[in-house]
Amino acid sequence: MAKRQQPSAPQDFGTAERWQHDDFRDEPTDKTAGAPKRRRVTTQTPLDRYHSRSQIDQRQYESGLKFYALYRRGAGTQRVTANYSPAVGKSTNEMTDGQAHAWSDFTTAQREIGRQLNSCAYDVCVVGISAADWAKAHGGDPKGGILVLRLALDALGDHFGMPR
Repeated sequence: MAKRQQPSAPQDFGTAERWQHDDFRDEPTDKTAGAPKRRRVTTQTPLDRYHSRSQIDQRQYESGLKFYALYRRGAGTQRVTANYSPAVGKSTNEMTDGQAHAWSDFTTAQREIGRQLNSCAYDVCVVGISAADWAKAHGGDPKGGILVLRLALDALGDHFGMPR
């Protein structure tokens, strides 16, 4: 009598049509063999897409990610659930020390790269609009937006001390 094989864990990645629009990679959720996998979209932000298309290099990509990370750590996230503890003696607008340091580093980076480069870097890295849309909104040629973004990311890389 043949030995019955155990079915592998179910893996629902959605339809093939959904995955034709983005770059993705399959990752195991556990180190064991036969573990279910998850499918991760690798081009979620404009910065990811520019990097995957080789429109920006690795240093520029990492400086944009660091800029975004400083913003997230410094600004924090808004509460999406209710807080049932009483608000006694503590203001809800207070920052932790870590948030204050991150916000200080973020604003220093903004000042260091200048107003126009900061405007592009902020809109693309933090807000998530494309460089072409940023250029159109500022009265420029949409094809020139990526050039301004590259300059902004290079300036951020220099500010963060990243090797070229």
